[in-house]
Amino acid sequence: MSDTFAYARPLRKERAAAWSDPNIFATSLLALLLDQWGAEAMDWEPETIRLEVLQTTGKRIPDGSVDRLMALIGALRSPLFYTNVETFLHTANALSGAPVNFEVWDPVDVEEAAWAITEVAFNDPPDKDERIADRFSPDVRKLLGVLLDNEGIERTPPQLSMAIRQTKPDMDAELSFADEPVMGESFLRRQEEEVRQIGQEMEANLSALLQQLGELPLSRRSEADWQAYVQRILPGSRKGTRSAMA
Repeated sequence: MSDTFAYARPLRKERAAAWSDPNIFATSLLALLLDQWGAEAMDWEPETIRLEVLQTTGKRIPDGSVDRLMALIGALRSPLFYTNVETFLHTANALSGAPVNFEVWDPVDVEEAAWAITEVAFNDPPDKDERIADRFSPDVRKLLGVLLDNEGIERTPPQLSMAIRQTKPDMDAELSFADEPVMGESFLRRQEEEVRQIGQEMEANLSALLQQLGELPLSRRSEADWQAYVQRILPGSRKGTRSAMA
């Protein structure tokens, strides 16, 4: 396979820097892949992607980047991210930048799970009448509940609203502190702060992703279309947004 575009030297240099960036998001990697080789590249094996990037940029793509890219492609091409616990965990690990080992059980933390759901939904947003929670199997939803319980997060963050909790955390808290209202208020404030921090982390990641996408050396994006896209994605105006790859 060969590159179908004749890129100028400055663009090739910028592409090389992007492909070799160890901190690049999976979405940005997918944008580079589709911009340079088209949708057929989503069917390539990891080694084919490594070879094409090396041949066209002179740079080797880091292993972690390959893991992130392949994890995102897998989540977009198969329902297993939503239905299979092990696939969800492997995908969440990869998208968060953690090493992926398919031979061991490698759980994720709440923020890693929340970011995996956020980034996959960013690329495959629900239709107008669809709820993202409806994509998830009971097994994955129960897993999310266990993650929240293990970290002592009583209030379910909006990003993990599909989690199935074994108990009703807010009700349990009210009963536990019924005779100690001051401690109860302190506990609830701490819970609200934890949920707020998770939300802030997701917003910070999303903002960083948008900035990274805006700086990518893509050849098929007009500035007007990109600015219109960003305005649709910004917090508070995301309904009806399609994928960054559309």
